[in-house]
Amino acid sequence: MVIFAGGFVVWIEGFMNALSGMNILWLLFGSAIGLVIGVLPALGANFGVALMLPFTFGMDPAAAIIMLCAIHAACNYGDSVTSILLNVPGSPATVATCWDGYPLAQQGRGGEALGIATFSSFIGGVAVWIMLALMVAPITKLALAFGAPEYFALVFMALGLVSVAAKGETLKGLIMACMGLALASVGQDEVLGAFPTRVGMNRQWASWSKGGGCVPHTRGDEPVVCILWKISRKRAPHAWG
Repeated sequence: MVIFAGGFVVWIEGFMNALSGMNILWLLFGSAIGLVIGVLPALGANFGVALMLPFTFGMDPAAAIIMLCAIHAACNYGDSVTSILLNVPGSPATVATCWDGYPLAQQGRGGEALGIATFSSFIGGVAVWIMLALMVAPITKLALAFGAPEYFALVFMALGLVSVAAKGETLKGLIMACMGLALASVGQDEVLGAFPTRVGMNRQWASWSKGGGCVPHTRGDEPVVCILWKISRKRAPHAWG
């Protein structure tokens, strides 16, 4: 009971600190920045947080964390805007949003789809926050218990779900999965520090892993291809059936 009371006092102090006037301003500022970054295709929440991280070095730690969390949350919502209106997923997490959101936009119900996405993001964010606060200890133990067999099973399940995400085009989905695995082999392993391939091209892998263009190109090619496809379809609709 004493431990519970002490934890409750810490929660109250945290809420009072987060709801101070200056921190609320940083929250609004981070939300605005996150929405702008999230609307841009293929950037995503990780890019937004990494972009704004240097600006937090001289800030109060609590204000910096609040701003970065706001950027991350707003980016995850902003990704759904392009998914619904343009059928271009802002991040891998919003691919499923294209399946239902874009058809609604084509029916003139884009505002309704955006409203549903906003409400869903709010409910999901609050629910996940409560679950994380209550279950952080057992989740940490579960994460530490993950070993090589569990990671193999997780990756195998993810590859098996490609057929579901492909929506009837299993062959194309498998081809894209193989391309993703090939691109994932480029560069240096983040855990072991070694190169995953041994084909006499380690210098090329090293140059790519130092920011030579692999990640920017792969993240930028998808929206460019979608934009060109939409332009060609608009100019010559008969060619697409």
